[in-house]
Amino acid sequence: MSGTEKVHVDVTLLLRGKQRIYGVKNNEFERYAQYCSRRVVRLTKLMKKKEDVVDMKGPKFNFSASVNQNSEHLQILLFKADGAWARYRFLKNTAEKQKRRSHAIQRLRKCQKWWQIAHDCAEAFCSERTILEVNAFQSYAKASLELERGEWSQALSTFTTVTDIFSDIREASPDATLRTFCGEIIDDINPLIEFCRFNLDKTDGTHIDAATREKIKNIYDQNTESLNTHTLSELTWRNKTVPIVHEGLRGKMANIVDLISDIHQHQAGSEDQVEMKLFDKLIMESHAARQTIRSIASKGESEELKVLDSYLDWNSYIVTLERSRVLLNTLSNANQKADLASRTYARILENKTKYDGDAAVEALMNIWRALKLLYITESNLINQQNNNASKNNSKSVALLERAKNYINTAQNIISAEGVVDPPILKTWASDVALQIRRQRIMKVAQTTGVEIFAKSGSSLSFLEDQDSYQSCQTLVQVPPLPKPIVPKGMIFNSARDEYLDYPNIDTKLSKKSWSARLKFW
Repeated sequence: MSGTEKVHVDVTLLLRGKQRIYGVKNNEFERYAQYCSRRVVRLTKLMKKKEDVVDMKGPKFNFSASVNQNSEHLQILLFKADGAWARYRFLKNTAEKQKRRSHAIQRLRKCQKWWQIAHDCAEAFCSERTILEVNAFQSYAKASLELERGEWSQALSTFTTVTDIFSDIREASPDATLRTFCGEIIDDINPLIEFCRFNLDKTDGTHIDAATREKIKNIYDQNTESLNTHTLSELTWRNKTVPIVHEGLRGKMANIVDLISDIHQHQAGSEDQVEMKLFDKLIMESHAARQTIRSIASKGESEELKVLDSYLDWNSYIVTLERSRVLLNTLSNANQKADLASRTYARILENKTKYDGDAAVEALMNIWRALKLLYITESNLINQQNNNASKNNSKSVALLERAKNYINTAQNIISAEGVVDPPILKTWASDVALQIRRQRIMKVAQTTGVEIFAKSGSSLSFLEDQDSYQSCQTLVQVPPLPKPIVPKGMIFNSARDEYLDYPNIDTKLSKKSWSARLKFW
């Protein structure tokens, strides 16, 4: 690694994210410790440079700051330290004898040792942000060890410093997930601070100086946009106004409402990539907010929390379907479009009972079903089943007739129920109906042989001027003059614009009675 390059690792996002996934939130510390051991083994295999390898019980690397200066080097140290911390928590929670408690303290000392090595490596080849977060976690482990030793004053000072650091990171960082994790760490430390103060009979503690706080803000303010700190005190949805009492949930709900408003504004004429980013961000924010609602509901269920959870769940589901719509526009192959439409329609069917009676979901189900049939007629799926062109066109016309019925059902639902969310639903249904109408006209024309005449006769393609039709402005449209009808039996040949005479059946009719002749004709 060159001297100018700095390794960057999001320590808080990495460790707290893995802790949340592997059961630390539910006090499954042993499971998380086992994951850390497996992760260290995988990272060891990923290491490209293996200088100073010593064969003992396995490949053991030299973790000094002068060798292996890469991201895997630091991540191994992070997971070794966090795995030792998880072992300490597991042993402490299950300790019944003094020997097991002593074993837990040894694991905590080992955790402190790994954090010291990680600190030295971060100082040598990592960015300032990585160094700051490593120092914060190292101080956290140090304060935990001082607490176990009964050094209340030192533990109180260290815990207060760690809390101030994570508080400033939460205020300075634009990442919503990082702010959430910092808040969780602060919530974990606050009871320990109160315990130290109780033992010291103190009411307040010392805090970090202004210079350190300003340095943290400068680190997280570089190349980031200013934070939107406004909150939402109540939410109105489906004629219900729900107050939002929890302080942390107010900010998250405000961000989600702003994202939904941005999506509605950008849907008019924005690029697909912009819409996809907004959709992904809304799904992530909704997931974080629902996690907060579940943690609050674990203490006591309420009707307001149910409404908020339903609001987030419905918007996430609708945004997922809208994401499929944008993805459909990026595909060029009709087979791929038919496959995507089929999978989306199948997904809506799976969740039909969950959203039973929802007009928007029912309209979307009919639209996707119509799209599925439309793209099947455009693809070569029908041609693979039968090589007869006339039969293929007849099947396509039948499928398009079904698609027309489905899209008409969707438009009727949107008009009758007054569906306005999502706002683009009505326009999209009209566009799909127009596509089905054009495709149906083309297939009917191919069935009657118009396409053949267009190729052999005129140079103009069929329906070249199909959009120029305008309805009559009068109340009554005058029909064209009737053409003379040839009064003899004929049959229309669909391949050519001509007629064929029936065989002469006068002799057969002469043998029949008058009533039989009338029935025949």
